[in-house]
Amino acid sequence: MQRTWLSLLLLAASPVVALDATVSTSWSNATVSATSRLELVLTTGDDPVLPADALLEIRLNSLFTVASSAAVDESVLAQTLDGSWNVTVDTDANVLAIQRSGDGNAVSSGTQIRFQLTGVSNPPRAGKIDVGTMEIAATGAPSTQTLTLQSMEIRPGAIWNAQVTLSNVLSGRTASLRMQLTLAHTLPHDGAVGVSLPYMYGALSGVVLSRVTGLDGDFTLSTKNNMLWIKRKAGSGTDSAEMQDVVLELDDVIHPLLEGPIGPSVLLQTLDASNRIIDQTYVDTSDYILTKARVLFSSSSVRVTEGDLTGAQYTVSLSAPPFRDTTLLLSVGDSTSRAKVTLDPQSIIFSTSNWSTPTNITVTVPNDYVVSGTSTQESVVAITHTIANDDTFAGANDVSVHISENDFPAVHISDRFLAVIEGLRNSSYQISLLSQPVSDVVIDVIPHNSLIEVIPDQIVFTTSTWNTPKIINVVASTIMSNVRATSSILHHLASTDVNYNNDGYIFPQNEVLVYYESLEMDSCMEPCRAGWFPLVNISTGDSQCVGCPLGHFCAGSCSAPVPCSKGTSSSVEFAGSADACQACPLGTYAHTEGLSTCMTCPAGASCIDATTSPQPCSTGFYSGASENQCHECQAGTYNNETFQAACLPCPQGYYCAKGSINPVPCAEGYYSVNFGSTPCGRCPAGFACSDPTVGPVACPSGSYSLEGSLTCSPCPSGNSCLSAKQAPQPCGNGYYSAQGSITCKRCPRGYACSSPTTSEPAACALGTYTSIEGEVACRTCSAGHSCVDVTQSPVLCDLGSYSLEGDHECHACPAGKYCPNQYSSALSCAAGSYSLGNATLPALVDTTRSVLRHRANYVMQAVIVRLPHCRRRNVHKAPTAIVEQLHVHPVRMDIRARLQVILSRVRSGRRAMQTTRLALHVQEATNAHH
Repeated sequence: MQRTWLSLLLLAASPVVALDATVSTSWSNATVSATSRLELVLTTGDDPVLPADALLEIRLNSLFTVASSAAVDESVLAQTLDGSWNVTVDTDANVLAIQRSGDGNAVSSGTQIRFQLTGVSNPPRAGKIDVGTMEIAATGAPSTQTLTLQSMEIRPGAIWNAQVTLSNVLSGRTASLRMQLTLAHTLPHDGAVGVSLPYMYGALSGVVLSRVTGLDGDFTLSTKNNMLWIKRKAGSGTDSAEMQDVVLELDDVIHPLLEGPIGPSVLLQTLDASNRIIDQTYVDTSDYILTKARVLFSSSSVRVTEGDLTGAQYTVSLSAPPFRDTTLLLSVGDSTSRAKVTLDPQSIIFSTSNWSTPTNITVTVPNDYVVSGTSTQESVVAITHTIANDDTFAGANDVSVHISENDFPAVHISDRFLAVIEGLRNSSYQISLLSQPVSDVVIDVIPHNSLIEVIPDQIVFTTSTWNTPKIINVVASTIMSNVRATSSILHHLASTDVNYNNDGYIFPQNEVLVYYESLEMDSCMEPCRAGWFPLVNISTGDSQCVGCPLGHFCAGSCSAPVPCSKGTSSSVEFAGSADACQACPLGTYAHTEGLSTCMTCPAGASCIDATTSPQPCSTGFYSGASENQCHECQAGTYNNETFQAACLPCPQGYYCAKGSINPVPCAEGYYSVNFGSTPCGRCPAGFACSDPTVGPVACPSGSYSLEGSLTCSPCPSGNSCLSAKQAPQPCGNGYYSAQGSITCKRCPRGYACSSPTTSEPAACALGTYTSIEGEVACRTCSAGHSCVDVTQSPVLCDLGSYSLEGDHECHACPAGKYCPNQYSSALSCAAGSYSLGNATLPALVDTTRSVLRHRANYVMQAVIVRLPHCRRRNVHKAPTAIVEQLHVHPVRMDIRARLQVILSRVRSGRRAMQTTRLALHVQEATNAHH
């Protein structure tokens, strides 16, 4: 880059361009309290020109510490300023004064003078500060020029050996946080320690400061969002020492209700009374992974045989204590599966005292009388487990129940040997099925011969009445006489049910044998004692006393057997009085006379009146076998048919009050609770109840729902959803999130997030930047700087270039213009001057010999003013000045030789003419060069 200093004075015919003095500042170390080398570069201007007796005062901000040994490096200053000077330091006022002694030369416009200060320590607090001012004055001058020094960004110091430890990483739970650190710099007695946890820690109001080691005094704890401040109480404690080891412990820090990494880091800072940063560090916490507490099981599967009253067991406990009493609900699949499996208990309440004690769960499978496989096959149902009121627990696993079948298709006959006596004694037996058919089963009852009759001769078992035994009455024929014989009853099975379509396999012993005896009583030839009755054969006239049949009593003599009345029976042999006939006990009945035993009341019926046939239970009621009366269906069950042995379990998504005939469906936003035994519950926040038959479904990460919701809603953009059961929270300025995000992210560098609900960061436009994360708006690139990288701070333009506010890059000063500083537009060269580009000052140009004399005069004046060597007392220094001009204006070899002659004459002391010739030849050399 070509520069010239021959521009302070212009030709009389040219316009004057005034230049302002400027000063730039740089430093070797911007860390708090560091002893830094502070360097100032003063570029002189037109007014005032720096005289030989100038006084320069550098006044530093009071936050700097100026040592008594502070100084201005003379070797550095001597490179840019001639003569001698005197430096004085005022440590109280933070002033370094440089007084020129007057033996140097006045400094012309555009000269750069370097001042390097030593013994100056940076402020003890981080942040952007004004460095101070430089005041320039001549001795006795009526006015002073004040230049403002460039501002400085003080960087925080370091915190050493920082460690962060958490007592647990259970999602949604309280934990203790222990921080160990070494403070590089003093923490003042009125300062504080700041802790910034990752963004998702948004509720720290309940945190307790439990321990402080390494700092004296009493402390207070304040919080805001994810930040905490630990500060001494007023008048308590003293300043800490440098490199002080400190331990801080916090209790009741609530982890966010999510699973995964807690965040990349924790920020630790020390602050002064004005909350300005002293030291800071980021502690890596990416290895801490949050997980929810778990439900623990002793086994993931059990095996149960149908009808086994002992069943199978497994135990349940928790991995961590609940916040409050927590209910664990157990349920089994769909309504079909629930009918198979019985759980005891169906819910468990865990408290802070019993959470770790395993609770036993017993699983049994009652007989369902339904053929669903073979003895070698197993059906599987799942037991689900749901934590009802504590969402800090992860979803519990299922336990599989493997069920072995014990039901088989078969027909059962109550009695296979019967006896009947013509006109005196009939008999009966019962037929029943051992399992429930899927279609009607028809059994034809066929007597072997005409000695007996059967009533009815056909019975039908339906899918609903299969478990009610059918009674077959056997009556001795009255058309036969003088016959004593054996008959039988055969049975034929017919059904579309594959399990009941084979007589041989299902009904292998389908014959009932019947002993038949004829009875004719014309007269009583021989009286009988009580308990006996006469049996007379008309053909022979013989008679004999035979024992009184069951279900009857015989008074003796010639009396015939008397049947027991309805509602009674007698199993006494040779009964001689009516006392043998006993009333039927509860749960039995005798609807006909002469029964030897009372019949068992079938399931699904009531037998309150033992003299009549069983009465079917009405809808909403049920009864088991041998029960006297019907019972109302319990809550959680229902019955919409008559004659039922049991009530059906309430289906999922319904409510069944006590005595229900039909289930009542849960309304939208509700779900069935406790297997339908209690009214439907409102869907809890954090769950969706789109299908009341399924139950609440937990919202996935990145979504939420409020109480009574049918579906989970994705977390809207610009919001965070740390808890699925709370409404979304706006991210706030400087943060953003996409739809479905759990947490908000800090706006990255090079972007801005201006709205509290920003969904996507806005990229900074050209000419703007954000060099730190979390910015609300992009900053405008300041004049004199470039912002090519929008993620970095502005970069100062090089000399000879410039930028205006909002420019994203520096512009090279074009040819024909010059740029005295980097902060304003290029200035046009005045008539008689020029630049080839990248110039901070214009150079003089002469294109015709007609102006040579005026130009020579101009050059002469420039040499006199610019080169103090040409002044009266210092003319002997002119050769040095000429050499400088030759460096500024390279010339041809012949011109250079002529200048050497002038130099020798100058050294001989002929000053006036030599000075003029010097100026002319310098100008000629310049013209010849161009």
